[in-house]
Amino acid sequence: MLILSPEKGIYDNEKGDIVDKNGNRVFYVDIHIEDYKLTIGTCQVTSANMDNIPAFPTGQGSASYDPETKTLKLSGVKGIIKDENTDKGIYSKGSLIIEGDMDLNDTNLGTGIFCDGDLTIKGNLRIKTAEFALICAGKLLIDNKIYLESEKALGAGELNIGDDYRMINPEDGKIVYYYVADKNGNTAKVVEIDLKSNQQTENPQPGNQQTENPQPEVAPTSTPVEKTTDKDGLTVEEIEQKITNLPDDNDPSESTFSVLQSKASKVTKNSIKLSWKKVPSAKGFIIYGNKCGDKNKYKKLADVTKTNYTQKKLKKGTYYKYLVVAYDNAGKVISVSKSVHAATLGGKVGNAGSITTKAKKDKVSIKVNKTFKLKAKEKQAVKKLKVKKHRAVMYESSNEAVAVVNNKGEIKGISKGKCDIYVYSQNGIMKKIKVTVK
Repeated sequence: MLILSPEKGIYDNEKGDIVDKNGNRVFYVDIHIEDYKLTIGTCQVTSANMDNIPAFPTGQGSASYDPETKTLKLSGVKGIIKDENTDKGIYSKGSLIIEGDMDLNDTNLGTGIFCDGDLTIKGNLRIKTAEFALICAGKLLIDNKIYLESEKALGAGELNIGDDYRMINPEDGKIVYYYVADKNGNTAKVVEIDLKSNQQTENPQPGNQQTENPQPEVAPTSTPVEKTTDKDGLTVEEIEQKITNLPDDNDPSESTFSVLQSKASKVTKNSIKLSWKKVPSAKGFIIYGNKCGDKNKYKKLADVTKTNYTQKKLKKGTYYKYLVVAYDNAGKVISVSKSVHAATLGGKVGNAGSITTKAKKDKVSIKVNKTFKLKAKEKQAVKKLKVKKHRAVMYESSNEAVAVVNNKGEIKGISKGKCDIYVYSQNGIMKKIKVTVK
């Protein structure tokens, strides 16, 4: 609470009133309550409540906020007051430091902690929520023990871990496309960080825990967690083994659409031309393909440096499937495309020619926590040639920290900002929707 008038006015405990700088009682007071752009459940943190934030059920925790250091101090938090519109436990529109302890198990919450700036975690946190346990749009420093569990446990623009700590789950975890993923590139549903000193050695010797010349304590530093878009550094040999051994026509877990945006750009009676976007760091592209069908395993077709490939001598009126892998100079995978399913001409089946949605002029504007249904529909490239479904229309967000989209095409605003939603058919025909979250 800030007293604007009188100048330098204060509350006098003895007089039980507000006085001016000379100690005289005043009859007019102008008080300003400052909003710190920090929300806990349904409670907006302000200068009026920052010393004892009323955001927790009785006996389930307490908290205070220091606006000068932007530090939120938690104490024994086990629950947060919320209503039907509450989607986030703690939401900061700017940078934040969190100290203290919290054990929040609430699968009715979409997100446990969301920070729209840089975030430093100095507290001992355990968070279990439905969609995201912890999201940081900027730089995240974790300098304490934490346990996170959710559909996507931890997302960050940049992740650093204090030098006294290490990520124990997932082992060798890295940031892949914004989220922590395991060594196979799968987004982690559980992220756990613990003290390095808790790591067992192979042959511990009794009595050797203390050195003869202990080193003086130094200020904690941090180690950056590698951020990659190369599917956790898989080699081309490793991804080839996985692709050629896929049990069905479903996409491999490493696949994503937005990087390569592969599509069947031209089809004839006996050929299919694939094309994809240029990837600046790519040395080359490997194409895998076969006839559609679970029994037809992917085979390596070509290794090219250009951004297109044509397979010839194909059977007319037949569906074929393809995957494209981009790799770098070190032979590491940069990106794996979504599968492309396309039919040659000359038969009774065809391909999608375009996609329509309910988004006017391919733009959507929604508020945080609100939704919009795209209701996408495919139009056949040739009216008389029906599209045989090998895969439904799919959706992908370019930034899930701003908006997410489910497999039914329902967009949900997560935080203020802009992103793109890709709507794409099985043959790669795509519609890009520009989304603004207010």
